[in-house]
Amino acid sequence: MSHGRGTSCASASSASPASPGSRAGAGTVIVWDEGTYRNETTGRDGSEVPMAEALRHGHASFWMDGSKLRGGYSLTRMREGRDEASVLVKRKDRHAAAHGSPDPARARSARTGRTLRQVRAESAAESG
Repeated sequence: MSHGRGTSCASASSASPASPGSRAGAGTVIVWDEGTYRNETTGRDGSEVPMAEALRHGHASFWMDGSKLRGGYSLTRMREGRDEASVLVKRKDRHAAAHGSPDPARARSARTGRTLRQVRAESAAESG
């Protein structure tokens, strides 16, 4: 079983890029969560499918052990091409909540505790 460490970012595309040289339209970004994940993607024969291959094929299942996200998740590509879109689904397990998703406007950085709005305001004040 493969394991990894990573971060999850949240962004607001209407804001200006937070760092020079970042992609146009990337907007302000915070590290929303960080932790480890475990690949749980399997083929029809039950053998593990490497994460990179699973993502290339449009479906990956994994277990998250983050500071905010915990438990089983599946990521499935719904649309390819210029307007590519994917959906992240929380699997029903002991970490599943009955109340749904948190309010994105109140999302705070896992590293600094600041919201996107606070980071945007500080960036604008620094830019002058």
